[in-house]
Amino acid sequence: MAKTSSKKKAQSEKHYATEPPRLNPANTKFLLAGVSSFSMDSALPGVLNDIAHLKRTLLSPVVNMPEENVLVLINPASKVFLQQIRKLTKEKGLENIFIYFSGTSTVDANGVFQLACHPGKQKKNSYDLLPITDVDEALGDTKVNVVVFLDSCHSQAAFVHLYLENFFIMTAASIDQVTYEQQIEGEQRGVFTHYLVKTLNDGMDNGKAWLNLSDLYTGVREQLALAPEEYVAEPKMMTTNMVSFLEVARNNISVKKPALPKLPTLSAYQLKSLVADDELGKVLQQMMEAAKNNNDLLNSIVNLKNQLTDYENKKILQLYFEQEAIVIKNRLTAAVLSSIDVCKQQGLLGD
Repeated sequence: MAKTSSKKKAQSEKHYATEPPRLNPANTKFLLAGVSSFSMDSALPGVLNDIAHLKRTLLSPVVNMPEENVLVLINPASKVFLQQIRKLTKEKGLENIFIYFSGTSTVDANGVFQLACHPGKQKKNSYDLLPITDVDEALGDTKVNVVVFLDSCHSQAAFVHLYLENFFIMTAASIDQVTYEQQIEGEQRGVFTHYLVKTLNDGMDNGKAWLNLSDLYTGVREQLALAPEEYVAEPKMMTTNMVSFLEVARNNISVKKPALPKLPTLSAYQLKSLVADDELGKVLQQMMEAAKNNNDLLNSIVNLKNQLTDYENKKILQLYFEQEAIVIKNRLTAAVLSSIDVCKQQGLLGD
């Protein structure tokens, strides 16, 4: 049974007066869980490859995790998966718990998201379905940062059943979308995890020395938007208490370009007017058309358009604190207006 939403009201927002928080590998644990097979007729070979690539990246200098802090569960039953999560929440000294799942998932008739775990000694063709509400219960009232990555179908449906104080989740798909494995670089891979690992390894051209969780989300979306593969699922994210600002990986980008000019923070009234203005979407579409021969600028505009869409979705679902939403919208609005100015300066848009 899910916890009541009263837990949300007790949350307190974090403020970072100086430097944003950075992951300390010594007090961080990663739990990588993958379910690649259920029966002779059901197999996802890409799951094993995804976990192998992700673990290799976590142990590399990019994240620099000690191997003993990266736990792997292959084809676990739901009971084993939950036991490991509970064990992590009770471990003293931890500040961050990362949970990654790759495999199959579904949504039941009541809208509850479920992970398909290995059936063990059950019927050959059955799944051992693990409701996300059970995962929420296993995490309990932990005060550490909990970061979740779900590479599975319909995974955005997990948002409404996770009530954690310090939380970030990135999913491979929206509520009504399915995810796929594809042949990538000579092996079967999950598309979402491939681009998550690629973003970690290649870095981002954003002028930062370190990438935070929000940067990873932006990087994955940017690469999926321009990917040659035919892939329709869109990654989604949700965060509480500013956990998205947690820096998790060194930025490996070799060439750093100057960021777009910053504009002053707009007032709440101006923001409300801009959000309500349907013309903004039309302007962004016009910018994309005008910049189609300028890859760098086009990438920036596509990313802004995606972020705006996600912001509107989050606002509708009321999953963000009001103050945090305004902070994010301030930055997004400034970036959109800056991009419009750059387009005008380059003669791509009229006044």
